[in-house]
Amino acid sequence: MIEGKFPKWKSIIPNVDGHKEVEVVAGALLSGVKQAQIVTLEREPGVDFTFNEGKLELSGSGAEIGESSVEIPVSYTGDRISVRLDPKFVTEFLRVFEAEKSITTYLKDEEPVYWKTDDGYEYIVMPIST
Repeated sequence: MIEGKFPKWKSIIPNVDGHKEVEVVAGALLSGVKQAQIVTLEREPGVDFTFNEGKLELSGSGAEIGESSVEIPVSYTGDRISVRLDPKFVTEFLRVFEAEKSITTYLKDEEPVYWKTDDGYEYIVMPIST
């Protein structure tokens, strides 16, 4: 048995009241993030996640390389929400799931993105400031 004092890690799990809830498929999201991050630079790693009616737009850009844009159909309704995330952290999370795994996304503009699976796996990614 592990003994010791651990941080109160549950306190960082956001209260999802007022957050939009969107179901995404792990394989499609992983593929889209990888495609969008191709043009990003290590010193500017952000990929923009923009949720619009019925779709998630993933876009990246690199000054010397160009721009990329990928659309994924999702069951999202409501106002446009956009957040910039480091694709490395998102792909590390998504790569452990089978492609057809459904993941619930909780989000608000410029707030940490919180993902949760039906089997209790939780993951939080802090946005990159623009």
